[in-house]
Amino acid sequence: MTPTSVRLFQAELHYRPGLLVHTAVSGPVAFLTSLYLVVEDADGLRGVGEARSNIAYVNGLSPDEVAAAATRAVAGLPWPDGTPAVLAAADRDAPAPVRAMVEAALHDADARQAGCGVCELFGVAGGARRYHTNQSLFHGPADAMIEAARGYVARGFRRLKVRLGIADRTADRDFLMRLRDSVGPDVELAVDLNGAWAAGDVEAGLSAFAAAGLAYVEQPFAPDDWPAVAAFAHGTPVPVMLDETVSSPAAVDRVVAAGWRQMAHLKIVKLGGIDRVVACGQRLRAAGIGVMVGQMNEGGVATAAAVHAALALEPAHAELYGADGLVDDPASGLTYDTGTVRIDGAAGLGVAFDGARCRRTAEWTHD
Repeated sequence: MTPTSVRLFQAELHYRPGLLVHTAVSGPVAFLTSLYLVVEDADGLRGVGEARSNIAYVNGLSPDEVAAAATRAVAGLPWPDGTPAVLAAADRDAPAPVRAMVEAALHDADARQAGCGVCELFGVAGGARRYHTNQSLFHGPADAMIEAARGYVARGFRRLKVRLGIADRTADRDFLMRLRDSVGPDVELAVDLNGAWAAGDVEAGLSAFAAAGLAYVEQPFAPDDWPAVAAFAHGTPVPVMLDETVSSPAAVDRVVAAGWRQMAHLKIVKLGGIDRVVACGQRLRAAGIGVMVGQMNEGGVATAAAVHAALALEPAHAELYGADGLVDDPASGLTYDTGTVRIDGAAGLGVAFDGARCRRTAEWTHD
């Protein structure tokens, strides 16, 4: 695609009452802030990409810094030269969330022009755009978390991940056992600690959690604790999933070089694009490392991009719940039911975007 119009939008997205993002690393998050890039060519063909900007706890960038970087990058990209040239320039000049937004918009437009879904650009045969997903139980009162778990199970979700690491390990273990009793033995349970434990506590902590029958524990130790990566590379009392550690393609290479043989969770907003998630997933698999495709809590455009990445990689684990429960998302076309997320549209990312529900912040035109 060769865009002749490029527009940036911003929006704040809110979840339904009672659903609050709250993890050991983020603290309570009242709402999401998202940037949107809309590219359009002379024939009216349009593509859209999204990047959540209030995730400084992940990338160290404030929402204002992400927005400023997006404005600078988008203004300086060589749009008249087409997709390959734009992405090559974004590789040099844009932070990962901005590069991801640009890549998604261009691939959305390119796939729409080709009459196919974005995942087909990565070798997926045509077919239903549906993938299984877990649901997340965020930190809060124990009774509310149990009620949320029962609600998800009633909707057909059989994979749940609970956010712990704020209370002490004994309290977390006791809650896990209560949760297991509440949802029964057939629901897959996992835990995300967001780096809350010291490496020296991991072995004992995972042993204590093992009675809950967990599928994995995500990021128990600090993201940059490379000695811990080496120490636990080949096994632990409960399988470990790296998340914050795999913060870039270079970090993925370092995980492979460290001999890690457990699992890793890949996210577009951290790595910088669907293409990078697919490439990193293939790299990990070739090294014997299990792959999960997931996302931050994000709106429908970014969620759809993550679904296409999952369709391309077909991981055993997927975390695609990000748009479930949003009440003011400018994107539409995602359906959550029976443990899955479905993309309704067949072409491009498969979702519709309503810019009237956002604030337009910048616009460029090209001949």
